[in-house]
Formats: sequence, C-alpha cells, structure tokens
Amino acid sequence: MHTIKKSILMLILSLLLFSCLTGPSSTDDFLTAPLNGKIFDEDNLPCSGVLVTVNKNIKVKSDINGRFVIPDLPKGEHTFILTKDDYEVLEFKFDFINKNQVLWLKMISLDQMIRQIEVYMDDKDYFEATKLIERAQKIDPDNSILFYLSAVFYIQNKRFEEASGELTKIIDKGEEDPIVYLTLADLYQNHLGDPAKALDYLLKYAAYNMDEKIQKRIDYLRSIVPQT
Repeated sequence: MHTIKKSILMLILSLLLFSCLTGPSSTDDFLTAPLNGKIFDEDNLPCSGVLVTVNKNIKVKSDINGRFVIPDLPKGEHTFILTKDDYEVLEFKFDFINKNQVLWLKMISLDQMIRQIEVYMDDKDYFEATKLIERAQKIDPDNSILFYLSAVFYIQNKRFEEASGELTKIIDKGEEDPIVYLTLADLYQNHLGDPAKALDYLLKYAAYNMDEKIQKRIDYLRSIVPQT
C-alpha cells in the first residue's frame, strides 16, 4: 500500500488564514478590495481548476498555480465554497477586515484520501480509517476501491457478513476482479460457513489464476458441497 508522511495533519479539511500586513494589524478603512488566495492539495501542490464561490454569486477559478482573485470584495463576513471534481468540498466563513489579507487554503482529493485510508489500515487505526472512508464516499459513493477498503476494515474487525456485503457491491456493478472473488471465497469457506458459495467464487477466481493450491481447495469444496 501507499505510504505518506505520518506528520500530515488528519484534519484534512484544514483552512489556513494568514494576514499579510503592511499597515495596521487590526482593521483597515475600505469599502471593497480584491482578495487574493492560493489553494494547495494535501501533497502541498498547487490545486488548479477549483471553482471558488463567494456568497453563492461570485465565482472564480484557481489558475495553474492554484491562485485566485476575488475582485472588489466588500468588507465584512463572507461564505466561501470551493469545489472541484474528485475533491472534497471545502466550505467556510471568512471575515474580510483588512485589504491586505490573503487566503491560503488546502483541499484533499479522493485519491489522496484513499492513500491515507490505506495508511490508517496498515497502522490498525480503524477509527480514523472509518471516518475517512465515510468522507471519501461522499465524493464518490460508488467507488469500488472504497468498497474493498471497507471490506478489509470489516474483515479485520471480524464483521464478516458486512465484509461480504461490501464486496458484493463491486460484483453488482458488473466488475470482475479476481481478488474480490478470492476474498469472498475465503470469507464463505472460513468464516461464514457456506462452502457452496465459497466454491462458486473460487471457481470464478480460478478462471484468472489457477495453481495447485487453488485446485486442492476446489477439490475439497466439491467433496463437501452436495451435488445438485
């Protein structure tokens, strides 16, 4: 599985607000002013093509360097919503009180979430893994990788019925994955007490990968499954 630096903060949806001041450090007398900002992803790379919506009516997009400018923003509090395909939505309120303020923002992509989930699973930090899986599923509720990671979580916590349910979702999508078939065969043979289903999934796996060990398992299951 992928690894990333453990030092990355687990508050993924983080908002970093800095005031770059050349004058007074509190308020500034102005009616409107441009507000500059820059958006990074969880790998600290510029995040381009992000739609920045302010108060539901002002819309701009970040450039190739992750920068954006809100022109003529009135002084006061504003609601920001940042969206990009395959990224978690970032929503926050910002009090624009000094025309030299700059927004430094961070967003996280679905792929970056999956990488972090895998790290949590490796570290057996199931609480954080579960929270992040739930967040990732809001981005893509039909993602097969997330179904499989959920199944692994359930298996590691001996929740075998729920694990089989997550894996079945992948098959129901019409996807054929040998690892999914083998995992289901293992579940039904070793934990769910259904050798007939175990045999069915093992035969599907064998269509992709057949060796002596798999053949022995197939022969054994055939010997205990009633013939119809």
